[in-house]
Amino acid sequence: MTRHSLRLAAGAVAAASLAVAAPAFASTPWVGVPLHSAAGRSFVADGVFWRCNHKACRTGTDLALGDELGACNALVRRVGPLRAFSAGGPAYDAKHLAACNAVASKS
Repeated sequence: MTRHSLRLAAGAVAAASLAVAAPAFASTPWVGVPLHSAAGRSFVADGVFWRCNHKACRTGTDLALGDELGACNALVRRVGPLRAFSAGGPAYDAKHLAACNAVASKS
């Protein structure tokens, strides 16, 4: 992934996070941006509820103490490789995103 595409992906995560109405909990939802649209899908993966629109998938549960990589891996298993992922903070860097997406080739 080039620096430009990483910036675009990080921007997509930020935009998707801002597009969400205020959650019913204090923490920020976790956001994954799939390479391919998962629009209209809602599911539970490894105990985490995800809701997807045409831009991104967001958690619907409070994950303040959750397993970031586990949740990212579970999302990848359901929607395929991600362009970007954020666990309520900065977007994953290329190394962490690659570790998350690694499960896609094993599915």
